[in-house]
Amino acid sequence: MSKCIVQVVEIDKSEKHNNADTLDIHQILGWQVITKRGEFKIKDIAVYFPTGTVLPDTLIELLGIQNYLSGPEHNRVSKIKLRGERSFGMLVPIHALNIVSEEKYEVGTDLSEMLGCYKYEPPINQKSGAMGLTNKKHEFWQPYTDIENVRNYPNIFEENEEIIVTEKIHGTNVYVGRIFHENGEQEDFASSRKVQRTKPDNVSELKNNRYWLPWTLPQFDEMINNIYHDLLEKQIEGFTKQQTNVVDVFGETYGKGVQSLAYGRTNIGFVVFDIRINGEYISFKETISYCEKHDISHVPVLCYEKYDFARLKWLSDGKTVLGNYKHIREGIVFRPIVERTNPKIGRVILKMIGDKYMMSKHQDLDTTDN
Repeated sequence: MSKCIVQVVEIDKSEKHNNADTLDIHQILGWQVITKRGEFKIKDIAVYFPTGTVLPDTLIELLGIQNYLSGPEHNRVSKIKLRGERSFGMLVPIHALNIVSEEKYEVGTDLSEMLGCYKYEPPINQKSGAMGLTNKKHEFWQPYTDIENVRNYPNIFEENEEIIVTEKIHGTNVYVGRIFHENGEQEDFASSRKVQRTKPDNVSELKNNRYWLPWTLPQFDEMINNIYHDLLEKQIEGFTKQQTNVVDVFGETYGKGVQSLAYGRTNIGFVVFDIRINGEYISFKETISYCEKHDISHVPVLCYEKYDFARLKWLSDGKTVLGNYKHIREGIVFRPIVERTNPKIGRVILKMIGDKYMMSKHQDLDTTDN
């Protein structure tokens, strides 16, 4: 889940709308934003509110924009298509806020907390939101990486840096794993992105449970054990039987009833997108290798590329390559060939949601889990 970012930006690329005499088109970070003609000029300082930003009433009143916002409370920034061009988010002159100054806040400063803005979260999925819900987490539980949108961070990757591009699957985030205790005991668990989920009582319920489903796959148990024993054999420093070790597997449950994109399934399926051992992620190539060795599905690999923003934008709008190939792709996720970190976002792995998906009914129908 990405965070809310309301950045101070400098207008550096603008053009007239080809099909509207009263509109301009700006490229802000990785987003296209449409404003009134002449409202901004090159080098102007502004504040960019991305799609999905929820604004407090005081700010809405100050800017006088309630009629232009979406949601039941008319407080959420949205997307729109104006005379054939898509516009994502809202651009506001910094002086219009009255509470900040151009001199104090540099370009790139995040004002979301100061302005009282936060990111909209879709409603809880009524079918899975309370499915085995608990308030506990085991002592080794660690959340998954927050995958930010590259449109907010277009300069994290260097041009032509080698990356792996996978399809972003529209489903429910699942976090499962096994704890290998130092006394020889093993403990299996399954979680949503925030909390653990209790194990169903019978096999039938297990197969229909979005979080415990991976444990019903024929070779999933074997894959977890093989990862553990491979590391013991390799004598990785700090990885011994004399300590507690944890193998985490992250994936997406998708299909009928999970989200509005069902990928042609009449039931639910599961794909892996990451594996972590004692808090350290293994390379995606290793993840693919373990999955294929044990006949466990992983997210579709679209290509191995050199980083090119325009090329990635094109890839994000393709058709799905999972299931029946009949509907749009939600977007893509990409990462460097070699794991690395960045001071701004931590672990380097980013996503790009496709324009077509963002403009479709499917994004409006999104649900989430606890």
